Amino acid sequence: LEAADPSHSLGERLTVRDMLDRAAERLALERDADPQVRSTMLHTVGTVYTGLGLYEEAIRHLGEALELRRTTEERDDAAVGETLHQLGMAQLGAGALGEAESTLREALALRTRLGGEGSLDALASLSQLAAVHRASASYEIAEEEYRLVLARLERLVGGRHLLVASALNDLAGVLEDRGSYAAAEDLFRRALALHLELQGEASLDFAVTKSNLAWLLKLQGRLGEAHAESARAVELLRQIPDRGVQENVKDFIAARTLRRDVFARGSEIVALDAETGGEIWARPKQGGIGARRLTSS
Repeated sequence: LEAADPSHSLGERLTVRDMLDRAAERLALERDADPQVRSTMLHTVGTVYTGLGLYEEAIRHLGEALELRRTTEERDDAAVGETLHQLGMAQLGAGALGEAESTLREALALRTRLGGEGSLDALASLSQLAAVHRASASYEIAEEEYRLVLARLERLVGGRHLLVASALNDLAGVLEDRGSYAAAEDLFRRALALHLELQGEASLDFAVTKSNLAWLLKLQGRLGEAHAESARAVELLRQIPDRGVQENVKDFIAARTLRRDVFARGSEIVALDAETGGEIWARPKQGGIGARRLTSS
């Protein structure tokens, strides 16, 4: 599952889903395996199921991993926190927002106790908790949490870091939700500047953030500008091969998902611009594409 190319194995063409299902079948049969090894495999399978959007399977595997990690004789609290975090992400994806909030609060409390409120693990869980509040339309709470993540990241890693760019993207997204378009645009442009400085244009993160900016411009009726920004994002993505953005199967899935979202948005913006001839036009607002999440796993 950690192979560089998840679509090939020993010359046989496999999908990621094939690989996961085979691993899940073996886990179902090998219940007497060492608990630590089994919990690690369950966690990995559940995490990748989450990336594929197969949330029920993810929740089942991560739930079993969590139970094993809680009850093993040599309990590793860091591992428990990691699985809590991933389980909360799966619950968020499944739309179980109440369960996700409870799980992520537990993950945040445990990771804060282990590493402090400014640790990367704690900030990853706080960021996901903010995503839950954003999904439940608790925008004021989400904004406060995203601001905390950004401030603590800047203290931890400084202002010129890719994690800071990701946090700027997330905060901009919730400001967009609240209708604070000018403030959101400023943050998206700050994130773009960081990605350009640290990665250059030929990066998935730069293209995704440019697509988010394009969508924000579209919401303001600035369709000509939105079209130009979106077209550039799509052009950049077409120049970046999959191997340029993947390190393991989880990154591979995330990259494919983000590419799909950027292309879909670009198509809609182009269609709107053509339909209206560049005139001001608005449709119901949709949330932004999330940055590749702050994560420690």
